[in-house]
Amino acid sequence: MNSFIGNGVDTFANNIWFAPRPLAYRYEGIWHIGQLGNYWDAYTGNDTNRDHVGDTPYGGDSAPLMDDPHKYYIGDYDNDGLWDLHEATIYNTDPLKTDTDGDMLPDGWEIKYGLNATNHEDASQDKDNDGLTNLEEYQRGTDPTQPDTDSDGLPDGWEVTYGLNPLQDDASQDIDGDGLTNLEEYQHSTNPIVADTDADGMPDGWEVTYGLNPTNSSDASLDEDGDRLSNVREFWFGTDPTDPDSDGDGYEDGFEVLRGSDPLDPSDHPISPQQNITSLQNVSVPSIPTIYWFSLVTLSIATIASLGALIIVIRRKPSP
Repeated sequence: MNSFIGNGVDTFANNIWFAPRPLAYRYEGIWHIGQLGNYWDAYTGNDTNRDHVGDTPYGGDSAPLMDDPHKYYIGDYDNDGLWDLHEATIYNTDPLKTDTDGDMLPDGWEIKYGLNATNHEDASQDKDNDGLTNLEEYQRGTDPTQPDTDSDGLPDGWEVTYGLNPLQDDASQDIDGDGLTNLEEYQHSTNPIVADTDADGMPDGWEVTYGLNPTNSSDASLDEDGDRLSNVREFWFGTDPTDPDSDGDGYEDGFEVLRGSDPLDPSDHPISPQQNITSLQNVSVPSIPTIYWFSLVTLSIATIASLGALIIVIRRKPSP
């Protein structure tokens, strides 16, 4: 697509003087497809098919132009994002095809992100290790060279897996209402669309708050603070699984629950200290002498009965 006017070329060696691939070009409103070279004012060949390209070569130029190169319009005929002349001369892609290697990735998109537009194998690769193949990145509109396209701290693949938007900062949202943001769900390896990832009856956020494991259901039956309430029952009653006396009233949470008082109300006691003393004072306890004589009588009766049985056995003689 150059004009050589009044200039001779000593040698055509070591140069490519024409596009190695056919191009779509428009000349005076009419589209043609073919190879294009340069305009040489010394060229005297013919153009029998009226494609405005000479029928015979000029030196090393196999497709000499019949007119000024500016009259030949070359654009992006295949709408792949690349100038067709660059496709033919630089990228070795087909300017007549949107996807030269047939991997469902447009040539321009592959070139933009440093992929190989002539090798279909890179469609299944994950260049940025974000859990999405290059093809999925293209389909989602994400950047195959950046693991977190929207820079919200959540990898693109993780967001796609859970139905989030990898093109929008949704890290601070709490979709499942479990008390953890999406970013915190990612950090703790929990499911951002399920409030209780390990299905142990305790929401993920509650477990994280109290240092439990939201991905291991075995901690539901444990009693971390030794107050006779398992962790899951602590959640049910709203008590603190790390504090045996959540309301600080001197009574363990489990004891209060057992006796029907509120383990979250410091003024609600299962039994007050004064009531406890009064109750003990009213208990009837036998005096020591009474107990002594009762035991003595019981022992005496048992002893006499045993001795009587022994005498009878001794006195009995064998028959003659």
